[in-house]
Amino acid sequence: MEQEEKLELNSPLPVLPRLDRLDRLLQLLEEKHGLSGRHSSSSVDRKMESEDQCKSLSTALEEVHHKGTLMERLAILENRVLQEEAIERASMTKPCQNSRKHKRKGYRKSLGWFRIGC
Repeated sequence: MEQEEKLELNSPLPVLPRLDRLDRLLQLLEEKHGLSGRHSSSSVDRKMESEDQCKSLSTALEEVHHKGTLMERLAILENRVLQEEAIERASMTKPCQNSRKHKRKGYRKSLGWFRIGC
C-alpha cells in the first residue's frame, strides 16, 4: 500500500487533478480531527470530472471562480497542511509531557526508597 501511495505521488498527473486529490485528502484529515466545517471543499461537493473530458470555456471559468486560481488554491492547501501538522504535533506532545511527569514522579519515589534503604 505504501508503494501505491509513492507511485500516486510521483505520477505525471496534471496539476488540477493533483490539487483536487490533495483537497480531498485534507478534508478527510480535517474530518478525522473534527475540523470539517472550517473549510468548504468545492472539489468534494462536486463529482470529479473525467480528466479526458473537455470543458467549455464558461464551465472552466465558473470552476476557477468557484475554486479560485491555481495559486490561490495552492496557498489554501498549504495553509491547511500546516494547520493539520500543528494539530498533529500538539496531539503528539501532550501525551509525552504527561508520561514524562509520571516518570519523574516515579523516579523521585525510587530515589526516595533508595535513600531510605541506605
